[in-house]
Amino acid sequence: MPVDLHTHTTRSDGTFEPTELLKLARKKNLTAIAITDHDTTSAHTGNLSDGYESDVTLVPGVELSVDAKLPGKGHLHMVGLFIDPDHALLNQTLKKLRAERQKRNQKILDRLGELGIPLSQHELKIESGNGVTGRPHIAAAMVKKGYVNTIREAFQVYLKKGSPAYIDRMRLETNQAIDLIHLSGGIAILAHPNSLGFASLKDTEDYILNLKNIGLDGIEVYCSGQNEFTSQHLLKFARKNKMVVSGGSDFHGSIIPEIELGTGDGNLNIPDEVYYDLVAYWKEKIF
Repeated sequence: MPVDLHTHTTRSDGTFEPTELLKLARKKNLTAIAITDHDTTSAHTGNLSDGYESDVTLVPGVELSVDAKLPGKGHLHMVGLFIDPDHALLNQTLKKLRAERQKRNQKILDRLGELGIPLSQHELKIESGNGVTGRPHIAAAMVKKGYVNTIREAFQVYLKKGSPAYIDRMRLETNQAIDLIHLSGGIAILAHPNSLGFASLKDTEDYILNLKNIGLDGIEVYCSGQNEFTSQHLLKFARKNKMVVSGGSDFHGSIIPEIELGTGDGNLNIPDEVYYDLVAYWKEKIF
């Protein structure tokens, strides 16, 4: 059965509660999922079984944005898998990152107001609930008030990098992100390498090797929006360079409806041996 090791819930910018996500994973017959919310581990607190026995293994995770100089609109995200969600330094750092997100949100609201698109923090909170508020919630509020027709339009016209209301925010340095994941007991995985923005696979590989030299454990070889040729190429590259392989859909729920749990944009199929190999690597590394 397949696995999905990159998903989001209402604790950040997803639309499924953690318990709902587990139930969906069970319905789709997934072996394991990882909840990797942005800048928070709160989905992993409490009892997620919600009164039923689940045979889906839940991997504790987190996703971190990294400050990296990349071509064009390229960006670097790091997923930590098998972390300790209660780790003190991890949560102290995540709290600081969330506070910086909040400052950025207000700057975006200020910029949108200057553009004749007024929104309030209260309206954002309605969208994000108890989760970490970010640009997807701003986009959803813009749709609700009729400023744009879709979340995609909000990003394309106003919120994406290079658009009028885009504001950058604080990110961890690459080595900080990797070290933090390791200190919290996890392994550091490069998320969706197709987002790095390089024009060639050779440039992508060279960049990944530089990350490996500072501690990167592995690559999301399987991810949404990536063709089979690239996935197979990166699989061979990872094995050649003794890097662990991971994969995930980057599922967010209805906020990105074209991405389904487990299958991504339609063709994703991550075999469960990926999960078992990750467990073996993690146990050998940590213990």
